[in-house]
Amino acid sequence: MDTSGCVLTSLFVAAVLGPVLAVIAPEIVGETMLGIDLGTTFSVAAVCHRGHVEVVPVFGQNTVPSVVFMNSTTTLIGSSAAALRTHFPKNTIFDAKRLIGRNYSTDELIQEEQESLPFKVFDSGNGSVLLGVPGIAEGVTPQRVGTLVLSQLKAAAEAAQPWRQFFGFRYKSVTISVPVAFDNAQRSATVKAGEAAGFRMVRILEEPIAAAISFGLHHGTRERTVLVFDMGGGTLDVALLRLELRTRTFLIMGSSGDPHLGGEDFDRALAAHFTETHDAVHSAIGAGGDVMKARLVKAVEMAKQRLATTPDHTFSLPVGKEGTDKLQLSLDRGTLKEVCSSLLERAMNPVYDVLMEALMEPDDVDDVVMVGGSSRLVAVREMLGEFFGDKVLNYETDPDLAIAVGSAMSFGC
Repeated sequence: MDTSGCVLTSLFVAAVLGPVLAVIAPEIVGETMLGIDLGTTFSVAAVCHRGHVEVVPVFGQNTVPSVVFMNSTTTLIGSSAAALRTHFPKNTIFDAKRLIGRNYSTDELIQEEQESLPFKVFDSGNGSVLLGVPGIAEGVTPQRVGTLVLSQLKAAAEAAQPWRQFFGFRYKSVTISVPVAFDNAQRSATVKAGEAAGFRMVRILEEPIAAAISFGLHHGTRERTVLVFDMGGGTLDVALLRLELRTRTFLIMGSSGDPHLGGEDFDRALAAHFTETHDAVHSAIGAGGDVMKARLVKAVEMAKQRLATTPDHTFSLPVGKEGTDKLQLSLDRGTLKEVCSSLLERAMNPVYDVLMEALMEPDDVDDVVMVGGSSRLVAVREMLGEFFGDKVLNYETDPDLAIAVGSAMSFGC
């Protein structure tokens, strides 16, 4: 009996009917869950289908800068917007997550934030925050910035499944992770940003819970206490979780953090070090101004990242008006640890605080989870490893992607 025809027919039917059924009857083929880590510095989307998780690439990158460029004629999102930050600082909006859902009149943090931002932050008239952008007469809300970033990630996730998209598939629901410290107003603003991006249902999940799920700790065989250390580009969040075995859910026992401590602070400290210790760098900064400062910060950021896999790194710093001349500089792990010692000490304070709040000692913690791009720093891992002794540090999942992965996995995938 010739079965080749049957096989080809079956494959054809599966190829055609699969995408159709995914649109009109997802319960038959299984719903694909979308999770998004709407971060302060970078954002990530991941999809989970029948237990298999994939990160959504956007223009070939797994992470998207949480940056929006706007003027009277143009709106750019992500990498294309971030590339204009140095040249058009007042039109390039970043760190909007710090401001979303906050009240201009009553929130003291707003006053602190606006001192470091190049664009204007002002009261809309009813207490909500507006961002002043040249060319945008009505201003821009932080919520609108979130909507634009979410829209780009949603479109990328749908485009990653062209057959389903061809038959009309669109993501109608999403799980968005938020910091534990977000209050009701901030969570509500995040939900509204998601709805404006085209989602009918927006679930909110605390970031440390998403991180723990991404490492599979919810499948444990006994109740466990988990400390999540999340250090990103601009913020540090530490949370203590307890796995409730009967329901396979995590309870938040306590949280702490530093809203102004992250990878960018390490970059600035290293840039200042090279400026102070190298006459040629100091002269180049004096001649090149803000453009030269931006080049130096970018160069040391890349060198810092390389130290995650190698003990030292030599790199070139473009100097001169066109950047064609090069200065050769080097950075090693020991220098980074020395230059950034005060930042490393600050990073431990939330760990001390959250354990003290729960009346616990390091030995009471079963698992330590490290997420956020800055958790790659060897100095950070060594510091936590020394404090928690023989505890295994969980950082196998890409720390930039872990929260998005956990968000996608969190609701029945």
